Amino acid sequence: MKVVCDSSVIIGLSVVGKLDILWRLFEDVYVPEAVFYEVCVKGKNRVGSKELQDAVKCGYIKVKKPSNTLLVNSLVDPLGKGEAETIVLALEISADYACIDERIARRKAKQLGIKIKGTIGILWSAMKRNLISIKEFKECLSKLE
Repeated sequence: MKVVCDSSVIIGLSVVGKLDILWRLFEDVYVPEAVFYEVCVKGKNRVGSKELQDAVKCGYIKVKKPSNTLLVNSLVDPLGKGEAETIVLALEISADYACIDERIARRKAKQLGIKIKGTIGILWSAMKRNLISIKEFKECLSKLE
């Protein structure tokens, strides 16, 4: 399974110390260049920055720029650049899921026929596959609140 992740999912999973769930659940994990920039350059001292950089260095997460810049630019308003690139890259690589938490971006992805998963949905899938316990799942939810 292939997924493309937006910054909110990368940051959320990093906050709870579970970013590794992504490559344990999915074969191919991508972030678009705009997401990498948002998390690692603009937010370089925040949670998620080091975790994403390490995951990219180790090859667990791949950074890829979507080629259809016209579609990206058409989605940027009302979406952010990272959300727009996440949706377009998901379309271009025929990803199984776009991993997005923001409501407007999720709605736009669904309109374009893309399946979505958010941070909680990813944690739920991990629990269902026994990658985390029910207790860990509940602890993660508490931390995310």
